[in-house]
Amino acid sequence: MCELFTSYEFWKIGLPALIAIIVAFVSHQLAVSRQFVEQRRKQRIDYLISSFTSLMMYSNNRDKEAVSHLRDASIAIQFLGTSEQSKLMQEFIGTLG
Repeated sequence: MCELFTSYEFWKIGLPALIAIIVAFVSHQLAVSRQFVEQRRKQRIDYLISSFTSLMMYSNNRDKEAVSHLRDASIAIQFLGTSEQSKLMQEFIGTLG
C-alpha cells in the first residue's frame, strides 16, 4: 500500500485530479455566494422601487389610502435603504408632522 502513494504514476494522475476537485469546489462556492448576493441586491431594488412608487402615490394624493402608502414606503426604506435614504425619509416624515 505504501508503494502506491510513493509511486510516480499515482502522483502524476492523483495530484492534478485533486487540484481539479479543489478548484471545482471553490469555484462552485464562489458562484453560489455571488448568486446569493445578486438575489439580495435584486430583492432590495424591487422593494425600493415599490417604496418610491408608494411615495409618488402619497405625493399625488393625500387621503387616508395615501397615508398607508407613505407608511409602507417609510418601512421599506428604513429597512432596506441606505443610511442616507433612511435619514432623508426621517427628515421628510419630520416635515409632515
